[in-house]
Amino acid sequence: MLDEKKFTQAGSAVFGYLYVLISCAVAPRGKFITGVVMATLLFGFCALFLVIAWLKPPVDIGVAMQATISVIATGIAAIVALMQAHNEHQ
Repeated sequence: MLDEKKFTQAGSAVFGYLYVLISCAVAPRGKFITGVVMATLLFGFCALFLVIAWLKPPVDIGVAMQATISVIATGIAAIVALMQAHNEHQ
């Protein structure tokens, strides 16, 4: 059986990586700057999501913890994609 928590975190990491990588690839110029801006927007939305997940009363603590781990995985993958894009476009 698939463990839903691991699948969710892996999916979050893949999303963060592809989001930044595609943002860098699609930009006509300033690819790294575009990736940084898009990663910053992604981190902002993720932070807002975490605030909602932790402050909304009916949410179970396990769900909030899982959301936190997923956001961390998304952020790490986005940073890895930024480093890769920076190395490719030098």
